[in-house]
Amino acid sequence: MPDSGYSESEDDESRVTATGTGRGRCPRLVANLSVGLPGARSGIVIESPGTDPMLLLDRIIGHASDPRIADALHHVGHHDGVEYLTLSEIDTQRHRLRATTDRGTECAIALPRVERLANGAVLLLDHDRAVVVRMEETPWLALMPRDAAAALELGYFAGNMHWKVQFDGALLRIALHGPLESYLERLAPMLATGRVARASNE
Repeated sequence: MPDSGYSESEDDESRVTATGTGRGRCPRLVANLSVGLPGARSGIVIESPGTDPMLLLDRIIGHASDPRIADALHHVGHHDGVEYLTLSEIDTQRHRLRATTDRGTECAIALPRVERLANGAVLLLDHDRAVVVRMEETPWLALMPRDAAAALELGYFAGNMHWKVQFDGALLRIALHGPLESYLERLAPMLATGRVARASNE
């Protein structure tokens, strides 16, 4: 699972190579993994005293939808070597975070600012191992405005809150990036008067 403790402001190289003072927790390079495709970058395994080894992933090699990479992933899959990092939509907007694959591998992601995580992003591709991003399914709150005026009010309010929305006929769906209760609390005045009602997502 993602860990927000990996600061966006930390310098990538210093975390791996700096000689430490103070607590003396300087990471030590253990091994460079071999590369499965020409031009593909591999992860670097790092370890600190008293902690489990961690895989540093600092580039997006490509995407699972790319034919060449898809073929390579198919080969790795025959060896049961594909690991998945399940991330939320908010996590994919970050460039630095810690997360654990479905096989229990601890990963430190540190991407350049020009790269962005997405569903199917391949962060490691070796002859017998790969790490691929898998997006969590985003939950949605479906709302039905009572009339055109209520629809306009709801749309304006959602826009001011910077909520991600989808329109589905007369329904407006709001992506839940936090507890449902917090969204319902903000919508309470419209819900209480019947200007807006909750609807099924089916």
